[in-house]
Amino acid sequence: MSKLLKIDREAMSTIEKCLLARNYPEEISDRQAEMMLHALGADDQPYRTRNSLRYYHACRNHYDAGGSDVAAWDDLVGKGYAEKRRFYHVTVRGIRVLEFLTRCRIWDDRHNTADCRNAVLVELMKDAVSCGYGCWLPTSSREISLRLAIPQNLALDTLKRLADEGLAIKDYYGEMDDEGYVHCKHGWSLTLAAQEKYPEKFEELKQAEYRKINDSLKEEPT
Repeated sequence: MSKLLKIDREAMSTIEKCLLARNYPEEISDRQAEMMLHALGADDQPYRTRNSLRYYHACRNHYDAGGSDVAAWDDLVGKGYAEKRRFYHVTVRGIRVLEFLTRCRIWDDRHNTADCRNAVLVELMKDAVSCGYGCWLPTSSREISLRLAIPQNLALDTLKRLADEGLAIKDYYGEMDDEGYVHCKHGWSLTLAAQEKYPEKFEELKQAEYRKINDSLKEEPT
């Protein structure tokens, strides 16, 4: 039977709570989460179940705030979970938090525009930085789909649009292991033009990767 999405922190497993706290440390109240669900129409339209996976396809993404709701939404904007244009809109990051709190995959067609483009581009930048140490593995559309919680065809269409802009390129990496087996991975890679177009963002992600590596080295026993 179809049901409406609800915030249920008690139903979250310990692992889910740890992942939520680690990846999205900026906490939100249940009231803010409920407003985000309302923005996506999730309090009006039921979620569905397919192959034991719960999913909800957002029928809208906007919220016309007034009164005390304005401060709550501005707080969400400051935390990266929403953005303000004419109305307030839930971002990809905000949807990821809601997925933890509702234990349901949420798809939003609005991310077929600028939000999705920017999010996919950042993922390619992260991989370009982390692959700068010799592995050079391209990123598949499925990997992007799982990270951003969007349909794989949407991830693929976005990658193709980035390629049309000269910011991404279809790529593959192959090698032979010690036993003579050939391993090959096909996917997408960031172009040099993308690094040159967004140097500040690329440098920010590079420094974050350096800090992560340094921290991991400090934790190793001497």
